[in-house]
Amino acid sequence: MDIASSIAGSILEKLGSNAYQHIVSARGLGDELRKLKKTLEDIQTLLSAAEEKQDKEVNIRNWLEELKDVLHEVKNVLDEFEIQDQLRRQRADRGTTGSSVSQSTNKVRNLLLVPTSIGLRFKLSKKISKIWERLRDIEQSKNQFRLGRQERGSREQRRRDTQSGVDVHTVVPSDNWSLERLRKEIQAILNGRKFLLVLDDVWNEDSSKWEDLRNVITPGGTAGSKIIVTTRSKKVASIIGRQNGYELSLSQLSHDDCLSLFLSYAYIEREDEHHQNLVEIGKEIVNKCGGNPLAAKTLGSVLSTTTDEQVRLNIRDNEIWEAQTQGENDIMPALKLSYNQMPTYLKPCFAYCAVFPKAFKFNSADLIQLWSANGLIPSDHGNQDAQHTGMQLLEELLARCFFEDIEEYVFIRSFKMHDLVHDLARLVASDFLELGSKTVGGSSKKVRHLSIFDNGSFDQTIQEFPQLELDLRTILCPITLSEPIDESNIGRFILSCKYLWVLDLSSSSFEKLPSSIGHLKHLRYFSLSGLRIRKLPASICKLVKLQALGLGGCKKLEKLPKDVRNMINLRLLELTTKESNFPSNIKHSGLSAAASSSTFDEPV
Repeated sequence: MDIASSIAGSILEKLGSNAYQHIVSARGLGDELRKLKKTLEDIQTLLSAAEEKQDKEVNIRNWLEELKDVLHEVKNVLDEFEIQDQLRRQRADRGTTGSSVSQSTNKVRNLLLVPTSIGLRFKLSKKISKIWERLRDIEQSKNQFRLGRQERGSREQRRRDTQSGVDVHTVVPSDNWSLERLRKEIQAILNGRKFLLVLDDVWNEDSSKWEDLRNVITPGGTAGSKIIVTTRSKKVASIIGRQNGYELSLSQLSHDDCLSLFLSYAYIEREDEHHQNLVEIGKEIVNKCGGNPLAAKTLGSVLSTTTDEQVRLNIRDNEIWEAQTQGENDIMPALKLSYNQMPTYLKPCFAYCAVFPKAFKFNSADLIQLWSANGLIPSDHGNQDAQHTGMQLLEELLARCFFEDIEEYVFIRSFKMHDLVHDLARLVASDFLELGSKTVGGSSKKVRHLSIFDNGSFDQTIQEFPQLELDLRTILCPITLSEPIDESNIGRFILSCKYLWVLDLSSSSFEKLPSSIGHLKHLRYFSLSGLRIRKLPASICKLVKLQALGLGGCKKLEKLPKDVRNMINLRLLELTTKESNFPSNIKHSGLSAAASSSTFDEPV
């Protein structure tokens, strides 16, 4: 999921900033970090070439995995610097307020903390030295791969407007609905109407479920009503065909139709004499798509921003087509080529979507916050904030047809990912684990992003990944944790993940958060939305790296801790509270203006 060149770039950017130079100088660690920075710069010049070759050469892939492990250790140490510096500033601020007696007391306390500071500096110095030695060994081993320097530019994208023809008032949700309630709702909608119901991309092979569905739908509509089911499973087709249905095997698109689709997404006019060479190359690319509309649409979208003939020739002649086999995975080479054409900064954002299950309905605001919390949004876009830059990245993925079923609302969009595109995300994301579906990323020995959809297999699975708690960056836990978090196996495991950046517990039902939550000091994103908690422990204010805190729907929450002002990086607060006097230090913080009301029933 993580791209080595992207991680290295973010580290070098941080090490080169004036603010960070000040922090390391104050710690007396400038020389150690300069050595580390120089070695990393030497490695970075080769990463683009290495990432292109990793699919074909196992040794290069293993070299990149080892490098990513070290780079994550570097990020942990840099985080420690920033956290300790922010905590030091908070202590200094407290020392300059209050009475002269309290100020004198704080000065004495700060003097007593000096030995601790020296000990911490020694500890961090040893960590940096060990990391530099590993990084140097990795840099020296590069010669065996014959890698050359390579530069990559960014591409501008054009976004095509889309509209939904669905009447949202007739959409019936399925989660947590009983069959009887669902039957009544559907029959009320269909009663007395002639309808056409389309069930797209169906995989359920349980014939009894289909019988139940037919019994629900049949009494509702009038004569002449029809149901169309699309599937890539022959077994599903035969089951439905046996139940008074008609089975039709669709052929692939004709070459001419597939070419028309490809050219329309590539913004190429077939009749334009200036583009005849591009049309001819396009015909050869379409031949390799095998009549698959998703392949033609995705590759066409990738080429929509350039008329460079060489780019098209590179796609046409790419050796990835040699891996194409007959069957339902025929499309994967075309999708993989579309992924390979992405700019480096966009690849980890796409791959991160693998941590969600198939058919998941994404929310633009939430996804961008998760990208930001994981450091996937580049900061080299002038003075733009992460939210604005994240929206631009999302626009690029939309323009490349990696999302579908897009619905526009006032401030957000919702969308889904086609199953085959989701398969691509899981192919390129090597460091995720989904409990429940037992899906594990393929090439990495490390798991950094964890989804828990079933706690039944939790204990056994965790034992298969030693030191998992030291590697994890993301935990999405959309299952109900009813026990106190520090009394369940999952909860105790979560609290032991000291380098966690993202934690979503929004589906849980426990009513109290332990004070040990303050030990997760690297957290950037923390969602407790919908919980029945009455108050937050004061220790949550120690999470000085936190960018987004989700407390929406926490209707029993009485008030925020008084030291919430210490969370200086907090930029998004989704909040429902009984508190009548909203803290003034929040009103005047860096949060959006919408977050300064006392009570919120909708996300900010």
